[in-house]
Amino acid sequence: MKNVLDYLTWEHVELGVRITGCDKSFEGSMVIPDHINGVAVVEIGEKALAECKKITSVALPDTVEVVGEFAFYGCDGLEELRLGKEIKKIETGAFCYCDSLKSVEIPGSVEVVGELAFYDCSGLEELRLKAGIKTIEYAAFSGCRPLKSVEIPGSVEVVGKCAFEGCTGLEELRLRSGIKKIENHAFLLCSSLRRVVLPSTIEERSPDAFGIGVDLIVDDDSLSNDDDERL
Repeated sequence: MKNVLDYLTWEHVELGVRITGCDKSFEGSMVIPDHINGVAVVEIGEKALAECKKITSVALPDTVEVVGEFAFYGCDGLEELRLGKEIKKIETGAFCYCDSLKSVEIPGSVEVVGELAFYDCSGLEELRLKAGIKTIEYAAFSGCRPLKSVEIPGSVEVVGKCAFEGCTGLEELRLRSGIKKIENHAFLLCSSLRRVVLPSTIEERSPDAFGIGVDLIVDDDSLSNDDDERL
């Protein structure tokens, strides 16, 4: 069995250990350890595993709180991803261009899904966003064309600009009560989307949030935050 520590590099930071790099020859499944030399692994650093094209699956421990900018950029062999239960932030471009990734569950511990976080993950078919997430930033899931159904929990206060732009396979969008703001082009070029029920909690919606031809209905009885707890 491979010792993953033979392939990783790391450094000590204020709260624990940050993974800083990976030998690109690593092949197969990678389980990031929760501790290195008795110190908790708390962060996957900027570009730490970028373009490690032979990695097929990644499991992050519950100790990791931050996945840094472009940490897994271009890992186009990555098919499976497990995010730890205590993760708080997925930063800019963390998993963009992971073309083989088919399913992602983002736990409710995440406060921010960063800009371009899963941009152009062209094989992504299933996305599960758990109650607790607060912000989906610019183009976070833009270009994830195979997505057919997305449910956004009411804990999400802002669906950012171009967040799901170009998700051409998206047929069903469920917005839970609690969402406050949908920004410009958030669901533009979602050519399969025909009807969306908007919760009455939305305080600000860009007139260009949705494409032409989408039937928008405001529903005072839309799904409640109590329902979110059962997600």
